[in-house]
Amino acid sequence: MELADRQSELPRLLWVLRNGKGFGLYFVCCNAPAYRRELVDKIKTEYAQPILEFDLTGHDGEEYIDHRLLTWAEDKAVGAPVFLYGLETLLPTRDEDRQFRTLQEINWRRNVYSQLNRNLVIWLPEYALTLLARIASDFYDWHSAVFEFPVPDAEKAGWVEKSLQGFVDGEAHAANWMTLAEKQRWLGVLNGLLDETPEDSAEHARLLNDLGRLHSALGQYEQALRNYDSSLRIVRKLGDQLREGHELINIAHIYRVLGETDKSLDYLNDALAINQTIGYRKGVGVTLNNISQIYYLQGDYAKALNCLQEALIINSEVGDMTGKVRTLNHLAQIFRDQGNYDMALDYLKHALDICSEIGNRMGEETTFTSLSQIYEAQGNVDKALDFLRQAEKIQREIGHWAGLCVSLNLMGNIQYNKGNQAEAEHAWLESFRIAKEIARKDVLQQLDKLAKDMGKEGLAYWESQS
Repeated sequence: MELADRQSELPRLLWVLRNGKGFGLYFVCCNAPAYRRELVDKIKTEYAQPILEFDLTGHDGEEYIDHRLLTWAEDKAVGAPVFLYGLETLLPTRDEDRQFRTLQEINWRRNVYSQLNRNLVIWLPEYALTLLARIASDFYDWHSAVFEFPVPDAEKAGWVEKSLQGFVDGEAHAANWMTLAEKQRWLGVLNGLLDETPEDSAEHARLLNDLGRLHSALGQYEQALRNYDSSLRIVRKLGDQLREGHELINIAHIYRVLGETDKSLDYLNDALAINQTIGYRKGVGVTLNNISQIYYLQGDYAKALNCLQEALIINSEVGDMTGKVRTLNHLAQIFRDQGNYDMALDYLKHALDICSEIGNRMGEETTFTSLSQIYEAQGNVDKALDFLRQAEKIQREIGHWAGLCVSLNLMGNIQYNKGNQAEAEHAWLESFRIAKEIARKDVLQQLDKLAKDMGKEGLAYWESQS
C-alpha cells in the first residue's frame, strides 16, 4: 500500500462510522497491538462519539461469539459502533479443531450479527484476516470494506518493541507464567508481528524464537522445533554466532523433552563448539550445564559431574551467579542420587546464600524444591514438606505457575505416602486446575497417571472434582 493510500484509510474509516446506518461489517488489518491502540485512541478522539470495545481474548469455550456480543451490547448506547478485538485468539494457527469450530460458527450464524443494528468493526492481524477470508468466505464476503493500517516503516522497530512489552517478565520467560488465554493472545500478537518484520532480519528471528518458547510451553513440540529451526536458519545467514548458540540449545531442549537424548547431545555439542570459538565463556558454562543433564538422564554420572565442575569454574570466572545457582542444584541432584546427602546439602546451602545475595527468587524456589527432595530421600518428610511450602510461597508471589504445579505434585506425593489421601488429592487437584489453565500437558499427563494408579478414570476424575 502506498503512503498516500495509507494516509487515506483513517478518514475513510471515520466517514463510515459517521454515515453508516444500521448494521455494517468492516475489517481493519493491523499487526502491532501497540500501534492499534494508538489508532483506536485517535479514532475515538476524532469521532467524538461513543465507540464500544469488546475483547474476545480469554473467552474460549463460552457460548457463541454473536450471542456474547449481542448480550453485552444490548444496554449500550444506541447506534454506537463496536470495535471487536481478539478473534485471532480463537483461530490458533496449530489448533485445527478450535480453528474449524470458530470459523464454522461464524459462517453458520453470520446473519445473527445483523441483530446488532450497529457497525461492527473487527480488528485482526494480517495472517488471521487472510485465514478468515480463505476459510470463512461467506462471512468475509459479507463485509462492506477492509481498512489496512501497516505500521509506518520509519517507526516499525519502535512499535514492534512496544507491542512486545510485558512478554518477558524478569527472571522467567513469559511462557512460565502465562495462562492459556494469555498464551493464545501472545501467539496471535507474535504471528501478527512476523508480518511486520523482514523475513531474514534479526527481529524476525527473535519473534520465531519467542513463538517457539510459547509452543514448547503448550506442549506443541513439533511446532516449537519448526520455529527454532527457522530462527536458526536466519541467524546463521546473518552470521550471528551468539544467537546461533542460543537456538541450538533451544532445539536441544525440545529433543531432550521428546526423549531423544543423543540428538539433543549433538545439538549441545555444536553449541559448545560455537561458544568456545567466539570466546563466549558464559555460553560455554550454560551449554556444559545442559550437557550435564543429558549425561544425567543417560545415567553417566561421571561425565555429568565433569561438565558441572567445569561449568562451576566458568560461572565464577564470568560472574554468572544465576548460572552458578543452577549448576549447584544440578551437582546436588547427582550427589543426592548417589546417596551423598551431606555433599548435596552443602551445594544447596551455597546456592541459597547466592540467591539471597543477588535476590534470585526463581533460583531460591528451585533450591527449596531440591532441598525438599534431599530430606524426603533421607526419610524426613516433614522437613521436606516445609521446604516445598517455602518454594510454593515464592511461586505464588512471583506467579511461577509451572513451578507451582511441580511443587503441588510433590507435596501430594508426600502426603499420599504418609497416608493422608485427602491432603494429597487436594494438592493434586489444585495442580490440575493450574496445569489446565496454563496448558501444561506434561503435568496433566502425570496427573492422569496418578489418578489411574489410584483406580480412578484419569483426568476425568480431576475434572469431576473441580
